[in-house]
Amino acid sequence: MKNLWFQQLSGLVKVEVTGKGAERLINQLVRDGIFLSRIERTGGEHLSFYMPAKAVPALRQARRQHRVKIRFTERSGLPFAWKRARNRWGLMAGAFLFILVLTVLSNTIWKVEIVGAKPETEEKIIRQLKMMGIVRGKLQFFLAEPEEVQRKLAEKIDEITWVGVQTDGTTFRIQVVEKERPKADPPLSPRHLVAGKEAIIVEMYVERGQKMVSVNDYVSPGQILVSGLIGNEKEKRAVAAEGTVLGKTWYKTAAEIKMKTEFSVLSGEKMTAHAIKFWDFSLPIWGFQKDRYQQKKVERTEKPFHFLFWKLPVSYIKTTVRETEVHEKTYSVEEARKAGLEMAKKDLLSRLPEGAEIESEKILHEKLENGTFKLTVLFDVIENIAIGRPIHTN
Repeated sequence: MKNLWFQQLSGLVKVEVTGKGAERLINQLVRDGIFLSRIERTGGEHLSFYMPAKAVPALRQARRQHRVKIRFTERSGLPFAWKRARNRWGLMAGAFLFILVLTVLSNTIWKVEIVGAKPETEEKIIRQLKMMGIVRGKLQFFLAEPEEVQRKLAEKIDEITWVGVQTDGTTFRIQVVEKERPKADPPLSPRHLVAGKEAIIVEMYVERGQKMVSVNDYVSPGQILVSGLIGNEKEKRAVAAEGTVLGKTWYKTAAEIKMKTEFSVLSGEKMTAHAIKFWDFSLPIWGFQKDRYQQKKVERTEKPFHFLFWKLPVSYIKTTVRETEVHEKTYSVEEARKAGLEMAKKDLLSRLPEGAEIESEKILHEKLENGTFKLTVLFDVIENIAIGRPIHTN
């Protein structure tokens, strides 16, 4: 069976032999070592069989010794298929180019659609997309990943609260949710401005109301800073006190730093491999030598092929293997102290209200314990301490 399959691959012909010497011809061919298959008698002096195409010259030579007629009725195998293809190369090349062009066009971005953005925001998004190379006529395989596009748009455009990116056929679609513009504040009811926490007054900006404290005064939580009652003793009226009272406040924060830490960095060495995936089978195209990195980071992107409106079970896969190196950092006490201060400062800034600033810091306590440097820091902060408290009138 294996031999028959090989013969079919290399080319077979079907021969019809007519004449009294038909059987003798077949016997001679067999004696000469020529492979024959599916020998059939189709009539009294009619026989048919299959033989390798390369043995046809031997058949013609043997025919001269016998009174028979031969006729070739069928040709199969790669040599004949290739010959037919060469005869029709123009048609086949045209069909191939047509399918290739159609596939390329089906995997090209022809429309960039932005949904949910105001005209001015849409213009900003289009500019950012152009900077990322996302324009009409761009092949989808060379576009940035949707997660990267989302991150960059959110970083560059302040008006965006949320952005979603999706490729739908030949359309690159972006869904945007914009930040709501702050509504005008409703009229304020009569109120005092009181201290929200203990502080020393640094600066005061009173727009409306009566100042009750001065710069450098110490105030406690709930103490009235700006009164909403204005006028003289005989005629007072309640208004909504407005203004900003900056006070020096205090925060205590702790931080811990390991004296020895390990961290991973990229060495700059990388290997990139390209493959075409058919269903669950990947066919390597380029760069599939075995990596020699002991420590590595693998990045894999997959881009499906489309044909017209259909997603094909074929994908382009790009795999990037980056070498990483593990380094050990040993801190001195001074370095650990500096790193601990930075950590404590970042932690505090993440909790402070908008507009607050750290004025100074002082280390209250530090110690080295079991390979960990621990410190407690007191920060002086300048912030607005004024909060509104309604005035209840009878």
